[in-house]
Amino acid sequence: MKIIKLAKGFFINEIREFNGFFWTFVFPAVLYFILVSVFSGMGSSGISFKMGVLADEELTGLGSILNEVLEQVSPEPFNVINYENMEQMMDDLKFNKIDVGVRIPAGTSSSLTKSIVFHQEPAKIEIYSVSARGESKMALQILKNIFEQVNLQIGKETASRLGNVYKDIEVSAEAVTPSDEWKFSYSNYLFPAVILMAILSISMFNAPIGLIYNRVKGINRRLYTTTIGSFHYFSAFFLFLLFSALLSVSLLYVIGTTLFKVDPAIMKIEFMAKIVYSTAVLFSIGMMISSFCKKYTTAEVIGQIFFQVFMFLGGFYFPVLNFDIPQAVKWFAKALPTTYLVESLRASLGYDVYSFSEATFWTVPSVWLGVSLIVFIFNFKRVMSYE
Repeated sequence: MKIIKLAKGFFINEIREFNGFFWTFVFPAVLYFILVSVFSGMGSSGISFKMGVLADEELTGLGSILNEVLEQVSPEPFNVINYENMEQMMDDLKFNKIDVGVRIPAGTSSSLTKSIVFHQEPAKIEIYSVSARGESKMALQILKNIFEQVNLQIGKETASRLGNVYKDIEVSAEAVTPSDEWKFSYSNYLFPAVILMAILSISMFNAPIGLIYNRVKGINRRLYTTTIGSFHYFSAFFLFLLFSALLSVSLLYVIGTTLFKVDPAIMKIEFMAKIVYSTAVLFSIGMMISSFCKKYTTAEVIGQIFFQVFMFLGGFYFPVLNFDIPQAVKWFAKALPTTYLVESLRASLGYDVYSFSEATFWTVPSVWLGVSLIVFIFNFKRVMSYE
């Protein structure tokens, strides 16, 4: 009972100041609201498009012109992915694995030759896009413009060399309905990041600063003159941190489910269990910081460094590992626990940004959890002592 009373005291003391209340509970909710409101229309990051290409024949002769066109537009603005069957390409287009699909029918090489030399029926190219996705519509328009330039150039060459009238390559565009099983939602994508940011804030600031402040300001000394021992004190403080995290996460849940209609998968046991695991990992790191800092001002600086690095290099808001950054920075990001914690939560919502294996989601954070706990337990008496 005295543990609960002491935890209640810690909590009341924390929210008594506006600064503690705002950064722990209000700021994560405000940040989530602002980011989703501003970027909710964003489908994906980057200016490169993924283009699927299905060639029903090996392009030869004048048909090699099309090969040259595909080489010129790759890797920018199109990352070309070759397919062997139509069904697979269409499935990937529906599930947003590619932005646009191009089919080169059998007989295209001979049709292009006949069109240029003998003024016969034009060659035909099929382009498939998803009209409901902005990136797909943009990719379609770019491809149309490219083929217009190709037709113009071939027409000029034909007129000057052969004196024939060239018939333009026909580009037939067909809209594809996206799969109901996959639909990008920035509110869904961002939700795990803001959840972890709220927990990370409590872990990097409330935990180490609170423990060290109580020690250097003599609060521990006064507590130990009562019936409260170090174990009761730590249990109450840990309970206070858990309650703060629960309250902050619950507020985000309310906003996510009512205002932004976040995927109901956030209510599943799997998703919530990952939040609990993430809390354990991040709390242990915060406790570890408290074990090697003598002053709470030092803990504040170190906590701020950890907070910023874990949040931004951990890929909370941007897919850092997909950017063109130095390899050393990528390896550093891959060593961070938050990189895997946030992607694990996103995987539960259907977002596979980095294609990590399930084992990887748990391995790296578990190493951080184990090392942090060992360091903290080894220094437990010093952390719980008084000056």
